[in-house]
Amino acid sequence: MAGAGRGDPPREGAADSVTEVGVMPKELIYSAETLAGDPKAVVEHIAVGWTKDRSVQLGVVQGPPVSITINGEPADPGLWMDLDRAAINRLSVSLRKARDSAFGRDE
Repeated sequence: MAGAGRGDPPREGAADSVTEVGVMPKELIYSAETLAGDPKAVVEHIAVGWTKDRSVQLGVVQGPPVSITINGEPADPGLWMDLDRAAINRLSVSLRKARDSAFGRDE
């Protein structure tokens, strides 16, 4: 798995998936500086975690990724929030709008 060690930058791609037993599944999206291997860069990432019982969390973290427990209590230092379905939909629309404004629409 890319970026498996604590503090290790990812080796390939911009996202990691974790689906270990006892760990909330999550996606990690790293900053461009972290992906470029800049030794002065702080390891920054956005983490998305969820369980099948309708629990979804979004975290913005500075520092190496660490496990997120299955009961939804984040162990990663950073800012975390729980999202319901409506908030996820609003976030998706906002991110698409920002992406299209900054980089142009996908064809």
